[in-house]
Amino acid sequence: MLRITNDFNHAHLVKVFREARTLGRDTFLNLIDRLRYLHKYAGPTNRCELGYDWAPMSFSFLMVTTGRYWMNGGLIYSGGSWGVHT
Repeated sequence: MLRITNDFNHAHLVKVFREARTLGRDTFLNLIDRLRYLHKYAGPTNRCELGYDWAPMSFSFLMVTTGRYWMNGGLIYSGGSWGVHT
């Protein structure tokens, strides 16, 4: 499950989606694919919390299981695509 932790992060996500759409179909689909990857990686019983990252068009993420944090990283935009970094 993906979760956006607050209104500021939600606004950031909307802004990045709008910017990604202006960069072309492939770039936008790459973002969608990476978000799907994080969603699937978290699995049905855990969650992936998306947050703000200072890098342009990027996100931080935190994997949470049974109330404990078990991994954090970033969904970083660079060179026309997003990559998952831990």
